[in-house]
Amino acid sequence: MLGTWDPALFGMLMASSILSASTAVTIIAIGIRMGLRYSTALIGPMLFLFNFAVANWNLSGYVDSGEAFFLALTMWCLLADRWYLLPL
Repeated sequence: MLGTWDPALFGMLMASSILSASTAVTIIAIGIRMGLRYSTALIGPMLFLFNFAVANWNLSGYVDSGEAFFLALTMWCLLADRWYLLPL
């Protein structure tokens, strides 16, 4: 039997899913910035999303997906020479 759903937990799940997807897009941008072709740059986000830790911890409503996104964004800022975005 199905129980009721909690809107707060659903919101946390949606936020975690959006941040994990944004991390994957940022990893693609990092791969392209490093000079890889688009088809080769897709291997990085595929390995990220297929990882055991992402499926079990990042997509379970915790804050780890936000941490992964901001670490990937920091790496992109460093590779793109956007040093002024780092303090944000």
